[in-house]
Amino acid sequence: MHNVADTMDLDIADCWAQPPQKFNVQKFKPSSAVIESEYKLTAYQRNVQIANLQAPLYPTFLRLLQAALPEGVTLTVSEHTSEVDDGRYVPDRELLELRQKLDEMGGSREKK
Repeated sequence: MHNVADTMDLDIADCWAQPPQKFNVQKFKPSSAVIESEYKLTAYQRNVQIANLQAPLYPTFLRLLQAALPEGVTLTVSEHTSEVDDGRYVPDRELLELRQKLDEMGGSREKK
């Protein structure tokens, strides 16, 4: 993806990987509740943010990306939103617990 964007002189603003999602898939025997096979799958997501993509270049860029995709890999195109930024970071549970304790104690002190 980077090579195609560089060749087309596109501005890559940012790129990052999301934490992987784990799935447990079970295949049942026909008309029963007996498990025939079980699969543990991990889905990975990579994000590339492109800035100032000109409308005439978009269809060509998209076709080149789709043509270069390996089998089993999907391509999703979406507008960058604040939800994407929020999902980008893994929450620090210890920090969240400390903030909750601080709020229970009456919040932070005023700065002098």
